[in-house]
Amino acid sequence: MPELNAFSQTGSVSEILSALRALQTRDDYVESEVKRTGGIATKWWLGCGGSALLAFLCIFLVGAIAVVGVPLLIIAVIAGIVCLVFGIKWSSLCGKWRAQDLDDRRMALGVRFLEVLGQDIPNKAKCTLAINFDGYLKHGKLVAEQRGREIYPIRLAKYEDFWFSATGRLHDGNRFRLSVEQVVNRKEKRKPKYTKVLERTADKVTLVMRIAPEGYPNWQQLAQTLQPGMADGLQIMRADVRDGIVRLVGLTPLCERRSGRGEQVGGEENLATGDTLLKLFLYAYDKLQYCRPQAPGQGGAAPAPEAPPAQ
Repeated sequence: MPELNAFSQTGSVSEILSALRALQTRDDYVESEVKRTGGIATKWWLGCGGSALLAFLCIFLVGAIAVVGVPLLIIAVIAGIVCLVFGIKWSSLCGKWRAQDLDDRRMALGVRFLEVLGQDIPNKAKCTLAINFDGYLKHGKLVAEQRGREIYPIRLAKYEDFWFSATGRLHDGNRFRLSVEQVVNRKEKRKPKYTKVLERTADKVTLVMRIAPEGYPNWQQLAQTLQPGMADGLQIMRADVRDGIVRLVGLTPLCERRSGRGEQVGGEENLATGDTLLKLFLYAYDKLQYCRPQAPGQGGAAPAPEAPPAQ
């Protein structure tokens, strides 16, 4: 069973979507195998526990009812060994399948993005899409770290993980490059028997688009209309227009995950989805409509809308 932790393909929208959906189908099968093998492993471990309990009881029965106790003890020990061997075997198999279980949110993001934006990409045009499914601890980059010297040490760390990218050309001639970077602030506090972990996570979405001047001759107006602020729940951190290139950076609200004794997650729905990426395109094109050529007989450039107030 080969490990699948990343997807990268260049081709038409239909080709990439077909490959992504095939990967989704395989991931559904992997998840079913995780559930199946995990269930079988649980049954063997329960059998192992039952055999241990029976062996424990037989030890006390040996003195009182030796005739019954000894055979039962032998049976319990043999059964325990068998359950232990098969418990380890199925747990190991479950672990191998679990290692191939891909992040459903990241998979769905790529599919949703191409299903919608792909309608504005020429059928034969080549585009590229890449997704990494490893978590930030494995695939990301540690950019800051601070350690305390208390009795129970505290570690503060910041990670950045570029896990999604897409490039292509639209029907109107505009070319785009899109990326998603996961930003995680992680706090670890050691306890005598476990470690408390707090993760504050946000996705930073960056859209770089080269404007086709023949379709948008008044693209300079974007410098006044694209401004930092809020756009449909997405915080626009940066909006630059230079030499016909637009750069937009949006940040999602935070998701908090606490773990240690148990796990609590809040705001998981805030992380980037395919619709989050589309919101950034919609924000840019809402302003681009004022940069199109003027109709015959209409003099001057189209009036630019008032810039939204910075927040």
